[in-house]
Amino acid sequence: MYQPLGQIYYPMGISWGVRRPATFVGVDGFANVYSAPDTNAGEFLAAHARDTRAMQLRWKDGRIYADGNTEDSYKLGKEEYAMQQLALAWWAGSWKFGPKMQVDYSPYPNVRLDRGY
Repeated sequence: MYQPLGQIYYPMGISWGVRRPATFVGVDGFANVYSAPDTNAGEFLAAHARDTRAMQLRWKDGRIYADGNTEDSYKLGKEEYAMQQLALAWWAGSWKFGPKMQVDYSPYPNVRLDRGY
């Protein structure tokens, strides 16, 4: 379930990791194109994209996830899956916004990942 600011709550818990905002970027991208405006899909898309980008900015090599399986427990393909979801959002955004869509390379200094969420 989506909570305020795009945080995700799993009532039954999860076994595949605790930090996977890129998973929702792809879904949010298409929801932003096809859903009713009152779903706030654009806000969720922005929140999950910022969160994913902030995770990526922790490293100099471009990866998103920390080593180990806390953030994402998949041994193979977690980075590739994240990139797939980001590509889906890119495609959905280009469909909605046409040539005005651009890559944002700026850091987000107000996003902190060291607070345990």
